[in-house]
Amino acid sequence: MPARRTRVILAVLENLGLLRRSGRSLALRRSFREQELEQFLATFETRQGLDRERITLMMRYGQAASCRMQFLREYSGDPVGDPCGQCDNCERPPLAPAAQQSSEPARRAAPNL
Repeated sequence: MPARRTRVILAVLENLGLLRRSGRSLALRRSFREQELEQFLATFETRQGLDRERITLMMRYGQAASCRMQFLREYSGDPVGDPCGQCDNCERPPLAPAAQQSSEPARRAAPNL
C-alpha cells in the first residue's frame, strides 16, 4: 500500500479514536464495531472513486483541444458560450487530427461528470 494512503488511513483511524499516536508508535485504543467498519470502508471507497474522477477530469482538461474556458463552463454547468480567444488552445489551436487522436482515449475512459 502506498505510504500516502497509509498515512490517510491512520489519520482517519486516529480521528475516530481507534488509534493513539505517540511519537512514531501507534497503539490500538479500541476495535472497530462492525457497523463502524462497514461505514469506514464505504467512505474510503467513495473518496478513492472521487479522487480517480478528479484525476481523470484533470487529464481531460490538459488534453483538451478546444477552448479551456468552454471546458470549465461546461464542467460547472454554465452555458458553454463562445471560445474565450485567450487560452492556449484559442491562440494556438492544435492540429485537428492529432488532437482527436490524443484526446479520444481520455474521453472514453472518463466518467460522465
